[in-house]
Amino acid sequence: QVWLEIAETCWAMGVSYSVLACCFTRGVFQSTPVVVALDWDCTMTCQHMYKAFAGWPDHSKALEEWCTQKGIPSPLAIPMRRGITERMHFGGGSEGVQRLRQVIREYMFGGEERLAALGDLLTYLRHKRSCLLCVITRGEVHALHLLFKQVIPEWAPLFEGGFIANTRDEYFTIKADGTLSDIHTGLVLAPFQGELPKEVILDENFPFTERNVLLVDDNITNAADVMYSKEPGRRGGYIHYLDLPYEGQGLDKESMALLRHLISNGLEN
Repeated sequence: QVWLEIAETCWAMGVSYSVLACCFTRGVFQSTPVVVALDWDCTMTCQHMYKAFAGWPDHSKALEEWCTQKGIPSPLAIPMRRGITERMHFGGGSEGVQRLRQVIREYMFGGEERLAALGDLLTYLRHKRSCLLCVITRGEVHALHLLFKQVIPEWAPLFEGGFIANTRDEYFTIKADGTLSDIHTGLVLAPFQGELPKEVILDENFPFTERNVLLVDDNITNAADVMYSKEPGRRGGYIHYLDLPYEGQGLDKESMALLRHLISNGLEN
């Protein structure tokens, strides 16, 4: 209503219809864009990427079986001393990159059709709704740096202005041309012991009293169904949640449609 009143005032002052239309199209009369923070494993992916590469039996066995079917040497045979990226290189070289792309795009993301749907969703949020996009994972940010560089570079520019982070205060940023920064620490300046709650990371960077923030995650209530909710922030305001089934298939047609609906309706279900 307030933007309608502003537009009517501008019209009364002699601002032309074409100028007003341009202003609305470019977002001049829109409120502060929503921040959409996305979990990674079993939210963006449809498999638990970290647990699979790290060797958790319930997840790594299925990965090994899939690789065997595709004629790809098991990454679990590669020693892991510092993190899962050692296994994700698949021995290195151009063949290693090709294997990584195949495993991530076909197995972890569920194939090109789902990847395209996710890309359309991210493009809609960023370009149609001017959302600021972030990723926050409990996994390894070095692994996501590798993926944005070698597997999903087409998504990188959509995260310009946001960050890709983990809950151990490691993060990188991306420029509008898709260039990735180095990995840094210090996203949260307030002292905090242990693993950082995602809500703390978001509230520190996008205060809930000033911004609408939506966290999309499968590890909020461990529910079996897709649910929307909002909760008071620790310093005021609210954080909004889109809760996905715990360790399920990640964002699917239903939850992608609900996410579009929530954003298009100003986070009102």
